Amino acid sequence: MKLPFTTVQDPGATLNFEAISKLLLTGRGSPAGVVSASPPQLYLNLSGGASTTLYVKETGVNTTSGWRAV
Repeated sequence: MKLPFTTVQDPGATLNFEAISKLLLTGRGSPAGVVSASPPQLYLNLSGGASTTLYVKETGVNTTSGWRAV
């Protein structure tokens, strides 16, 4: 999804959507063994439930292992 702007200015902070889009990945199902990423990327399981919605990439650079559900 392409956003109509790339940053939002706020006194004392800048929110950079391009950087967030590289940090936060989305999909359906567990990313383990499927989604290649590097720490500290996050994965949001759009079909997740209790303890299966948000995953943190903790180990491995550009690998599909090292995901932990939080």
